[in-house]
Amino acid sequence: MKKLFAAVLAAAITVTACIAPASARDTSFFKFFPEDVPASALRLSTPDDTAFRAAADAFDAAVKAGTAENEEIAALCDTLCGAWNHLSTSGSICEIYYNRDPNACRDEYLAWCAMYARDYSREIEVFRTALTSKYGDAVREKLGGQQADEILAQTPDTQAQLDLLARCDALVDDYWTGMNADYTAGVGGRTYTYAQLSQAWEDGTLDYDGYIGGYLQIERQKNAAVAPVLASLVKLRNEYAVSKGYQNYAEYAYPNVYQRDFTTDDARALESYVKKYLAPVRKMCDEIRSRNGDLSEDRFSALGDLSQQQTLDLVRPYMSKVSGEYAKLFDYMERNQLCDVNTGDNKLESSFTTPLSEYASAYIFIGDSGADGDVMSLVHEFGHFAQFCLDEQPSGAYDVSEINSQGLEALYLKYADGLAGEEGGDALRAYIVCDLVGTVVDGCLYDEFQQKLYEDGNMTPDEMNRLYRSIAEEYGIAFATDSDVSYSWIDVNHTFESPLYYISYATSACTALELLNMSASDYGAAADMYLRITADSGDSSYRALLKKEGLTDIFSADGVRKIADGALQYMEGEVADVPDYTDLSGHWFAGGAQLLSAEGLMRGKGTAFSPNAKTTRAMFVTVLYRLLGADEKAEKATFSDVQDSEAWYYNAVNWAAEEGYVLGSGGAFRPEKPITRQEMAVILARAFVSEDTQADESVLAQYSDSANISGYARSSVALVTAAGLMKGSGGSFCPLEEATRAETGQVALRCAG
Repeated sequence: MKKLFAAVLAAAITVTACIAPASARDTSFFKFFPEDVPASALRLSTPDDTAFRAAADAFDAAVKAGTAENEEIAALCDTLCGAWNHLSTSGSICEIYYNRDPNACRDEYLAWCAMYARDYSREIEVFRTALTSKYGDAVREKLGGQQADEILAQTPDTQAQLDLLARCDALVDDYWTGMNADYTAGVGGRTYTYAQLSQAWEDGTLDYDGYIGGYLQIERQKNAAVAPVLASLVKLRNEYAVSKGYQNYAEYAYPNVYQRDFTTDDARALESYVKKYLAPVRKMCDEIRSRNGDLSEDRFSALGDLSQQQTLDLVRPYMSKVSGEYAKLFDYMERNQLCDVNTGDNKLESSFTTPLSEYASAYIFIGDSGADGDVMSLVHEFGHFAQFCLDEQPSGAYDVSEINSQGLEALYLKYADGLAGEEGGDALRAYIVCDLVGTVVDGCLYDEFQQKLYEDGNMTPDEMNRLYRSIAEEYGIAFATDSDVSYSWIDVNHTFESPLYYISYATSACTALELLNMSASDYGAAADMYLRITADSGDSSYRALLKKEGLTDIFSADGVRKIADGALQYMEGEVADVPDYTDLSGHWFAGGAQLLSAEGLMRGKGTAFSPNAKTTRAMFVTVLYRLLGADEKAEKATFSDVQDSEAWYYNAVNWAAEEGYVLGSGGAFRPEKPITRQEMAVILARAFVSEDTQADESVLAQYSDSANISGYARSSVALVTAAGLMKGSGGSFCPLEEATRAETGQVALRCAG
């Protein structure tokens, strides 16, 4: 039987020489395959539920009369399901057209939304009646046990409840109207749109302060336009939830909209663990990306210039490496033209996969982000597409559904060199790992924010702005301005369209990260587990699925810590290619050495980091160079003993001399001489402490050996001590001791952090 009541899955997200893929993986996880979709079915049509209403009335009348045979009831059930599938498919097509250009079909879309809600309620009503009648067994057999149970757990909406939902749909349209309005900012006597601000910042016409000032002007205007819309939505949705017997919409949505087998209290526990264990890992992963030049997003920027066909051609070869069945489905998708990855002036930015239930199929829509993430967005959405098309009864549990999408992204990282070229493969891996970790953090952040909105129920826009800022800072989110408000939360459309959805991104991304780690050591096992999840997604809710597959229960401190450790290990080992150093076991700087190596600031030789070896002056200045000026080239040779332009430290030392960080002695730098701790302090003070800062040498009293600090270095040691860049040990500074590589690394981490 064709799929019924399939949920619309919204998705969040992000050419070079291709590397030929290896042979295909033969798999046999799926027994179902979708029908071809005629081109005529993809055209926008006028909202019309005449056939559905007639089928529902005929089925309902026959059940209530009680005179029909089971076979007749089964046939009427098939007719009703077919009418519903046709109706919902037409609604999906309308959704696609609306997202391509909301102004072109706004009236049709709102009419579809209202009609869909009304008819869905009617569908629930007649099937509940049938399932509790003498025909219950026959109807259950046609629907399937899981779907029958889901129907019985629901109650049809009253007209008053339908009216509330229609008002919510209209407000969501108001949100998109407000978001897509033209906003400008006045900076330096000129008027800028947001696009013009970005361009002016890129080409240097505007400085950072001007750009941030203009950006905030526009964000404030947008916020003022749409935050009141959310205030109204919160009230309406809470009213709807109360009418269903719940305290607020959060309590209603978890079990009824998203079919979760965990509660809002479970989510809050997860959120506390994520703040403690994963938020710091997000920061570290972001730092690795930003400081390691080999992981720069520029290395795969060409992915942002692809046409739809080029994007499809790039993704296609690696689908067979995941599964031959997925490769067959990808060909089907292309042949039936069931995706839109094109750019468009009026396209909304949201990406999603929507079911075409009449054909047991689906359609992928990639929003016009204008970024280089469309390739991986297609991979992400194809995971949803596969679930809709290959699983006869796809899961209504969104936390499971998002594993299908984010898990496929994780598996695709094995082929990142093919997608982005050898020069960009690791950079693309870093981007996706950071995105998955960030998805967990953001999913928890937005769920906590939205739960509190609905628990309060009466927040003003200003209170919303302050609430979001305070919660975001708890997750380690940094802001460009000193303030207690944030305006940009409105850019996450789920907060308006599908509140309380975002935690599904967090839960599923945790599982995707676990699959990613598994794929590094046993790709076949990881891919098989992923495919098994997709094939069986209709049979399990999220926590039940984790238990069934032996995956980590993320609703525990140990579970989240395991996910966090695994993500960092993958980032350091598989992405940044940091070796397992053999001389760090039990050393106090073991973790720091791995992180520094991943960031590209310090590296060992082979599998030796040599933490207790002395740091030469050239080594230290090279670390400084990587921290502050790795894109700069020295204009000239400054020192008599640093003349060879082929020397590994040539650019670093001469750059530092040009910046005034190092002075040398007698025209020489002495690059191979070990650096003392006080020499290190002098260089650090010049590089990291403002020239206007006055040294308070009273801080040196904390060191029992302060008298041993040379006169030329005393103010510098005081400055770096006050700044927290260097610390003593056991009450001593040890100014004349030669710094070890571990000590140097610790200082580098403080400077970087």
